Amino acid sequence: MKLKLLNYNKIVQPINLPAMTKKCLICKEPIYGRIDKRFCSDNCRNRYHNGLKSSESMYLRRINYILRRNRRILLESFQDGHDVVSCLQLSNKGFDYNYITNYEVNGEGYTTYFCYDLGYMQYPNLKLRLLKREITSSTF
Repeated sequence: MKLKLLNYNKIVQPINLPAMTKKCLICKEPIYGRIDKRFCSDNCRNRYHNGLKSSESMYLRRINYILRRNRRILLESFQDGHDVVSCLQLSNKGFDYNYITNYEVNGEGYTTYFCYDLGYMQYPNLKLRLLKREITSSTF
């Protein structure tokens, strides 16, 4: 049996491929390495993914700010010794009635709205009765 020897002395000409340099999605720098890379560095990758979450987190931060402000207003009114306040008093302090954490309906048909552990019950004469819920370990 005769072995056929390959001739490795031939010069291989490079194939002319079009220049396909991918650019980073953030900084537009050329990307080197794996063909499926989208970012040139970890910094650019983190900036991209943090940017995707920023609009959602801004929305949640805004809502949490309003809820904390509502609770603070209820706490200030409660600490001032007021058990009953008018809707206008809370509105003047910046209370936003559109944001609550939960509500309960009692046996008499009145609804109590809560901002965390502090709440109010609205009466027909635009008066609000302030309430504080006792927090126990079984609440969680």
